[in-house]
Amino acid sequence: MNRETAFFQHSVAVAAQFLQTAVVIDDRAFDVEDEPELEGEIVAPPTPTTAEPRGPEPALTPTPSTRSTEVAADPEPDRLDPKPVIDGFASHGIVCSVLHREPNDRLVPPRNRLSRLADVADILVIDWQIHRSEGESAEETLELLETAVRQNVEETPRKLRLIAVYTGEIDLLGVAERIQERLEARLRPEPVQLDGPFAFRTGAVRIVVLGKKTVAGRTPEAKSQEVDFDELASRTITEFACMTAGLVSNVALTALTRIRLDTHRILDRFSPRIDAAFLVHRALLESQQEADEHLAPIIAAELQAIIQEPGTHISDDEISEWLIARQMRHSTHTEWGFAAPENEQKLLLQLCTRGCEALAADELPKELRSLKEISPPRGCAALDRLVEFIGGPVFPDANEELAMLMGLNTRYSAEPPHLTLGTVMLLDQACGKSFWLCLQPSCDSVRLKRPRDFPLLRLSQSNDKFGIVVRVGTDFVRLRIDPRPFKLQTVSFKPDKSKDLVLATTDEEGRHWFQSRDETRRYQWIGELKFEHAQRAVQAFASQNSRVGLTESEWQRRRDLGRGDG
Repeated sequence: MNRETAFFQHSVAVAAQFLQTAVVIDDRAFDVEDEPELEGEIVAPPTPTTAEPRGPEPALTPTPSTRSTEVAADPEPDRLDPKPVIDGFASHGIVCSVLHREPNDRLVPPRNRLSRLADVADILVIDWQIHRSEGESAEETLELLETAVRQNVEETPRKLRLIAVYTGEIDLLGVAERIQERLEARLRPEPVQLDGPFAFRTGAVRIVVLGKKTVAGRTPEAKSQEVDFDELASRTITEFACMTAGLVSNVALTALTRIRLDTHRILDRFSPRIDAAFLVHRALLESQQEADEHLAPIIAAELQAIIQEPGTHISDDEISEWLIARQMRHSTHTEWGFAAPENEQKLLLQLCTRGCEALAADELPKELRSLKEISPPRGCAALDRLVEFIGGPVFPDANEELAMLMGLNTRYSAEPPHLTLGTVMLLDQACGKSFWLCLQPSCDSVRLKRPRDFPLLRLSQSNDKFGIVVRVGTDFVRLRIDPRPFKLQTVSFKPDKSKDLVLATTDEEGRHWFQSRDETRRYQWIGELKFEHAQRAVQAFASQNSRVGLTESEWQRRRDLGRGDG
């Protein structure tokens, strides 16, 4: 995204409000040369009364100027001045720690002061080479980058982080190439995505190479990466915003910032005053563990109340800025039948702010006019092309991503999932693959002392009519709920003795599995529907089971339209 656009600058401001901590690690931090010692006797300067009389001033002879237009080379190009760095971050409300790295300091486990701070920092700035008596080495920095990325891939939760390599090296491109080679060689098959010649993105980590403005001789391309000490804060915030600049992500960051600011207000709602009342509630329940499960929903409700306050929404002005800032591979106005880019931009703004229903069919491009059709399937082909019209062909799976976000619970925990209402599973047998949805109520999925039967509803794959989108590996699968009773199967599972739940086991690739009691079927955990979506499936199944079959005159049935089955 173009960093000069108003939308990106707004995204930078949102990121700056969200960021809290930065850690700068450099072995040349706080290095101050010793002041030269004075030699000889200290003599007071002469005063007007003690000074000897001088003769006439000699005529001044012009001498060639010793000033040069060239900037002298910095005698310490790898130095780091902490004060302007700390002050720069402080001006953005970010707490910055500058640590002096010693030659024997380790940045990777076993954990020490450097690795602990590096793990929790939103922004980590580290030098490229550590200076030793026998020379210089970048191995520790490469090891840190490799470890940070690997932990972010393998461990949970994943941290969204920016790591900046801040160096006095002349060849910044060479530094970037060495980092890229190291990550690609050690982190396979995790992809390393290039973001220009000096930045990489892998998982939730972004790495960027920046140069200290203390050396001369860099190429014009590398000079764009030069940052002075007092500019380091602004530049790293901008680099962080490259990961978060988006309409929805800006709202998410704003919501998280607001929750952090309202922490004291939230804690006041859950003060120690209610401890006794909660224990009363717990004591009166048949199962005391059930009370513990009631805490998460009421805490989530308080967080939701803060997020829903005015301010966490997308304005029409932001949509307009986003449309201007979006980067297309090529001009698309001729492809969609517009005479000029301005015409396309105007219709896009009307479509995104007023909605499709407010536009006439002839105002839309031909490929999208079926959106105005009244009869089903109401423009299925146009629905799939609408995201391309608005966002371009860069994100072809954006609709599936949003559908999953709205329909499935995101799993942040490293603990294995358990079988409950809304669990979506894949059964892969010799006769083929099939998808299943668990309909067991949550209260009947816990506190299990012996094997229990779970009702599983078979899901149909359909690209046109579907209500669930899941991801299997790298592929998206569209599933349709078929609530007819004969699609239901009952399968028995054994609970985990220590948890009283049907827990999944995890294989070496991180996939979760549920084994049936008779060990004839092994289901792969795919995801878990949000409660409302799972409850809708239960309601549809119950509605199908509650149908009343009658023997009646067909002549009469076709006239009895008031009962609802047409």
